[in-house]
Amino acid sequence: MSQLAVILDEIHSSEQNSDVHARAVIQLAGLLQNDSSGEIQKQLQQNVEQLIVADVKSKLIKAISIMTLLFHIDDSIASRIFLDSSQSKAEELIRRDFDIELLERFLQLISACCVSKSCRTEVEQKYIKLIASSLQEEESTQNIQALAASILIKLTATPKPNLTDDTAQEFEQLRKDIEVLSNILREIAVVGDADSRANALEGLTYSSLNPTVKETLINDKKFVTTLLSIMKHESKNYSIIFAILTILSNLTSYPEILTKEAEQLAKLRRYANNGKNQDIEEDKMQITRRCKKLLDLKILESISACMSSASPNSRRTIGKLMKGLATERAHRSGIVQQGGISILLSILQPSGSASSAENFRVTQDERPNQFAISALARILITVNPTLAFSGRTSPVAAVPPLLLQLDDTTEENTNLDIFEALLALTNLASMGNENISKLIAQRGWSQVETLMLSNNSMVQRASVELVCNLSGSPEVAAKYLDPDDKDQKNRLRILIALADVEDLATRCAAAGTLATLSEWTPASEILLEDERNLRAILRILHDEDSGVIFRGAVCIRNLIQSPTTKTLISRIRSAGGIDSFNAAGSKALEPEMQTFILESKKLLESNL
Repeated sequence: MSQLAVILDEIHSSEQNSDVHARAVIQLAGLLQNDSSGEIQKQLQQNVEQLIVADVKSKLIKAISIMTLLFHIDDSIASRIFLDSSQSKAEELIRRDFDIELLERFLQLISACCVSKSCRTEVEQKYIKLIASSLQEEESTQNIQALAASILIKLTATPKPNLTDDTAQEFEQLRKDIEVLSNILREIAVVGDADSRANALEGLTYSSLNPTVKETLINDKKFVTTLLSIMKHESKNYSIIFAILTILSNLTSYPEILTKEAEQLAKLRRYANNGKNQDIEEDKMQITRRCKKLLDLKILESISACMSSASPNSRRTIGKLMKGLATERAHRSGIVQQGGISILLSILQPSGSASSAENFRVTQDERPNQFAISALARILITVNPTLAFSGRTSPVAAVPPLLLQLDDTTEENTNLDIFEALLALTNLASMGNENISKLIAQRGWSQVETLMLSNNSMVQRASVELVCNLSGSPEVAAKYLDPDDKDQKNRLRILIALADVEDLATRCAAAGTLATLSEWTPASEILLEDERNLRAILRILHDEDSGVIFRGAVCIRNLIQSPTTKTLISRIRSAGGIDSFNAAGSKALEPEMQTFILESKKLLESNL
């Protein structure tokens, strides 16, 4: 007996959850992976075909079981064997004797093969009537009903070109019946046994993309609480947990904000479909209400319960779910209260690394969870970071993942993602935690510096505001004031130029940064070293906005009062310092500001 035959016998004869079965599956996967000649695939197909031709129930079940498993190991190999091997023997036996066991195994195979487009076409053309009739048969078990309904939903979820008129009519009716099918699965998910529940939930991962089905599911409190309970008490049932998380993610996902390029592609797709928009855009208020219902049912407690054993796919889906929940500003404080920050940081910590910011690294083999980073950013924009972190969770841990979202060379990061990450980092920097400032300066400075020159005004504004909040730290101040840094002069010119751009908030932030930098001891010599820089700083006092003017006045006054030489003071006067203060005083509306500018002017004059 060949090695392949021994492995197949072990798979068929052993219990599915046994060590023997698991070992045999691994061995089969290994054989196929190393089958460069294709000999193992050839033997496998011959083995399956011999079992089918034998026309014996037990051998048919073995052939069906092998192919079902094969779709989970390598669907490309499984698809070829499925398409080359006739399944009509099994269908004939099922129709003749209505064999429950054989029907259930056959439906399991059909469900597995739906991952392949070519196999779906085969199923649609040959087995659709058998699948549909399985729902109506009185002898059908819950699991058969769950499998049949799940398969029909999978098949209706994809476009159906080149169907015969009769088959096309059947599918159109099934598409109308998706709500009925979903109701069957929803009921089974609540009252069914483990197998039927798993199949029902798999079907609902597809149908829960339908807006009407979403509303039906969220309004069934018993169904939702059942899902949340399973997450708490069956956290190691990985396939079921992933299905539940996918359903909940579908319920909470908002329409994607498209770039201009993506909008153009969407228009082309609609044009190709004769102007029909196949994706029904939901009312955002409906999505918000669904998120609120889930938060009221303490969904984060259930998520937290299954976090420790969650698979990589489940963790990514949790990130998407959390992003949906955090989209509405009013929900964010509640998410923090339910432990949402800890969940997000746990998701974002790469596998196998220590849970500290210093050890946070993403290897080339790991994709950052963009959904979770986006959720974290949105929460930290709205919620005071001082209140968002408990004594056990350091705000420093939030910095590394947010820095990942500043990479504008990654397609997954949109301008909105970058903007939100910058705002979140700005709020963290406002905490005055020196470790936060140091970490951003060490790991994120190159991205922040690049974004200060972004063509997107909102991204540029947010990056300058972040620098303003960081400029009180030695690490960032040195970027502008350390003469030994080869890029120092260029950075300073860019910062001063940003104090004269069209966007008011950017001008305020740039002027505020200069005001903060002027408090450092070497500032007077560095800022006044270049005549062009000096005149540009004085131009800030001629701005139309009093807030910008005040920041410029603070900068000049700090330079005047610093331990500097009379030569530098003289340069300020020669560059038009007194006239600039006069211009600023004429625009100052608040008495306090007028007093400050007048006193600053007197200080400049007193050094004559």
